[in-house]
Amino acid sequence: MPLGKQIEKRMKDLSLTQMKLAQKSGLTQQAISNMILEKSKPSYDAIVVLSKALQVTPLWFFEDSKLEESKPFRPGLRSNLSPEQVDVKFFPSLGHTDPDRQGKRPKKTIFVIGHYLPMKDLSHPIQAYPEGIADTFYSLIFNTLVRLQDGQLQGELAVDWKNIGKSWLFRIREGARFHNRKRVTTEDVRWSYEQYLLQNPDERWIDNVEVLDESVVAIYVKSPCRVEDLPAVFILPAGTEESPTRWVGSGPFVAVELNPGSWRLRKNPHYFRAKPFFDEVKIREYNNPGALQKALVYGDVHFAVGIYVQEENLVPQAESAIQRYHLHFMLNEPLVQNRALRKAIELGLDREALAKAAGLRNPLYSTMPFDYTLGDQHINPPRPDVETAKQLLKQVPELNGSILRVKGNPAFSHQPQLTEAIVEQLNGLGIQAEIGENPHVVLTMHNVGHLELEFRLWESGDRFNFNGYCNSRVDQLIQQYQQKSPTPTQLWELRELIHQDVPDIPLFYNERLLTHTKRLHTLENRNPSITRLNEIHKWYLEANDGDEDRR
Repeated sequence: MPLGKQIEKRMKDLSLTQMKLAQKSGLTQQAISNMILEKSKPSYDAIVVLSKALQVTPLWFFEDSKLEESKPFRPGLRSNLSPEQVDVKFFPSLGHTDPDRQGKRPKKTIFVIGHYLPMKDLSHPIQAYPEGIADTFYSLIFNTLVRLQDGQLQGELAVDWKNIGKSWLFRIREGARFHNRKRVTTEDVRWSYEQYLLQNPDERWIDNVEVLDESVVAIYVKSPCRVEDLPAVFILPAGTEESPTRWVGSGPFVAVELNPGSWRLRKNPHYFRAKPFFDEVKIREYNNPGALQKALVYGDVHFAVGIYVQEENLVPQAESAIQRYHLHFMLNEPLVQNRALRKAIELGLDREALAKAAGLRNPLYSTMPFDYTLGDQHINPPRPDVETAKQLLKQVPELNGSILRVKGNPAFSHQPQLTEAIVEQLNGLGIQAEIGENPHVVLTMHNVGHLELEFRLWESGDRFNFNGYCNSRVDQLIQQYQQKSPTPTQLWELRELIHQDVPDIPLFYNERLLTHTKRLHTLENRNPSITRLNEIHKWYLEANDGDEDRR
């Protein structure tokens, strides 16, 4: 049904005349008449006020173009309109198009994201796991073939995929283009994955990548695996240079400036999923959480990463743990090869005190990822047992006259305070410890999203197993679980084996904290939370005159 007829029908259902609708929405009768007669499209601001007046969500204005994104794309799911036609028909520009606004400068909608973690060195998008806060924002510029989100696989540049023997075949989305307007090809996919393999020669799953035809690319694997086990590689045009000034993606926003302390991104009007509402996105770095909170409260930032602020006009959110912090014992060092020493440190550490020293609030006790059956919520958290720890240390003659060196992790913003607190607690147990190079103990941080990545920390020979841990039974169990998902009983056996060996000590996890203005909304009805930046094309801001210029 044409949008004008749709609006007219809804008015009839609510017994609204054009005059009453104008009074409720604040629009002019002429503007409403032109929308009904299809003489003009509703602008960004008009959609927001009309949705309230007509008692619908903004998604109601876009229903004819909504893509089914909760499952792999297949021919027939979408209308026969081209992406350009969908953009023109269903996703109007953000500027005011009402007749009574003609002659005035269109309002530019700028969305501002703030954070306080340093972004000095931009890691290349094509690598195993890009480091630092920059990776959080790469999904605004780049796309992968598929993405695992909320436990479901969603196609990005791939519209469907299937497994044949030791290969995964991906069909590339027709019509997807890079920001330079060049079509995304299977050759670009092959080149991007080859660059990834060059940087990661010991990649676990991928053997090689081959172009089968202009629409299908094959990823050959070393052993059977799930598609979600494959690395999510950002796709760049073949031959892209190393310099960030040359990076071109296919995502919802185009990189205009990528400076260490600030990014400026421009809307990609040809984005294949939908034209974004925001004309620009600015990403700003603040010196500390307090400065970021102040900017958020004063309205200089719409979306803040890493802080949880409870204020009247703000919406705080905390997601399940994605960052986990451990102490890893470097088992090639003779001093820590004695299991009694490792067990004593595990028993003696006060993790709640360490979490407090690090500015976090959630001690971690389990080796299983938080959202799995045997995560923290299913075990009784152990309390520090200093006396037992000191008794165990008597079984470690190697400690006499030795110094235990501890190394922090520069990727963790609070690492100086945390490392000092660890050394202080070790000294309190009677262990001579200090911060230094060539460490016996290393503070590590892992972005763990599912169990497969956690296995790689413990399987001998895997590049993620950097501390030299080796247990043949653990290797055997992991190999079994890679073929078939483990039962809770099997997971319990694995967890107990690792806890007995103590190759590392789980310290705590960091919730993914976000706070955004109440003016920020999403078109998506199923999940009203606003956390995933790769869904930014569905977000919009309620109108607030005067916002634009001061940003």
